[in-house]
Amino acid sequence: MSLRILVFVGLRIYALYFILQIVSAMPMTWRFVSMGDPGPQFAIAIIAFMMLIALVLWSFAHRLAAAIVRGADTSIDKFGLTLEETYIFAFVFLGLYFILSTIGPALQQLYYVVAVVAQLSESDPQRSIAVFQLYKPGITVIAGFASLLGAPFWARKLVALGAKMNN
Repeated sequence: MSLRILVFVGLRIYALYFILQIVSAMPMTWRFVSMGDPGPQFAIAIIAFMMLIALVLWSFAHRLAAAIVRGADTSIDKFGLTLEETYIFAFVFLGLYFILSTIGPALQQLYYVVAVVAQLSESDPQRSIAVFQLYKPGITVIAGFASLLGAPFWARKLVALGAKMNN
């Protein structure tokens, strides 16, 4: 396997990571937009711009990888990994990162919602703020488990998609 392929897989995984970060931030952003906070158009424009960057990174990962390793595209044969195995490794790594980095904040926020927020009145704005603050770590933990447990599935899909695009 070449260094270019490893960089390509890394760029694709980073694009997925970037998209997850955007998606997990959307509930809180939409809450601010719906409240009429100043600059809702700015918030929507930032989300759209970030999504565009992620999609460009995904779409041009092959070209970017080739540019990054230009002149140093060596073969790494010690591991003997296929593209599918490399994707599996990347998804397992990403899943573990998501789970381990956000399980603490997710559990802490869940406890706060259950123990403290449940005692607040329905009209108290702190109640909705606390629930919205649970979305980001919650979505990230769910995505982590989906990445970790579904690594072989996602890897096969990406390899098949790449083969279909090359034909």
